[in-house]
Amino acid sequence: MKQITSISRLSDEDLSQLREKYRIRDRDKEFREALGALQEQAAYRDSLYSQLQMQLSDLENLFCQEQQRVNKLIANMKELIAAQQEEIRQLKTHFLMHHPTVSSSKEFETEVDADGCITILKYCGSDENVVIPERINGKLVVTIREFAFAGCTSLTSVTIPDGVSFIGNLAFSNCSNLTTAVLPEGLVHIGELAFSRCTKLRHFQLPSSVTVIGRRAFSQCPGLTTIAIPDRVTLIEQNTFAKCTGLTDIIIPSSVTSIKKDAFWGCVHLTIHCAPGSYAETYAHQNKIPVRSVIPM
Repeated sequence: MKQITSISRLSDEDLSQLREKYRIRDRDKEFREALGALQEQAAYRDSLYSQLQMQLSDLENLFCQEQQRVNKLIANMKELIAAQQEEIRQLKTHFLMHHPTVSSSKEFETEVDADGCITILKYCGSDENVVIPERINGKLVVTIREFAFAGCTSLTSVTIPDGVSFIGNLAFSNCSNLTTAVLPEGLVHIGELAFSRCTKLRHFQLPSSVTVIGRRAFSQCPGLTTIAIPDRVTLIEQNTFAKCTGLTDIIIPSSVTSIKKDAFWGCVHLTIHCAPGSYAETYAHQNKIPVRSVIPM
């Protein structure tokens, strides 16, 4: 009662000051509560940022580990390709030294083109190991025509000389016992179905000079395991490697800007190796083919 009486005796100015004092106290309390909430939010953000930094660090470590693994895989593939090249070279040397080879025009049907060079129209022999001569009757061999060796089931190895730049359609198709094909640097064109159904073809390397690989050129060659597409190739045609069921790895350079439908149809174990952001990487993702990034050297 005394308190009420004392308050009632306060002047209007005193009452106004008292009310302002309590308003300031309430605002101070609200400010402190808001500040506390902001501090909690800041602490939460700092914690979240720390977690994100840790996750980013983990991802960077994983990326480095994956890149090391990919680089090791690339090195192993290069070693494998080099070993295959050396094996082909040794086989070529062995065949030249120990096996009878074709060197006479009697074993070939040929024609002379307008430039005075030889086109092989047909192989007429039955040898297992054939080394095509660089020259026939003194003239340079430059072309292997369509069907020239098609269906030669006795053929197990063929060495094509350095002057040849063109292999025609179906030139070696259905050579069911062919295991080794030595192709020359300087070869530019491999025709459609050129080596299709060479079911035992295993020792094989595409020369860096190749620019054209025709449709189905190596279809149904289950013995192939690793292929490196040359840097001058821009297009992989339809069904080029279809039903190559043993093919596990193919290196596709950034020069390739188009891969046609079903180029690798039936290659159930295939992994594509290519540069990040390349057309081949996009193709692999679109066609659900495993892909490994290769950093261009």
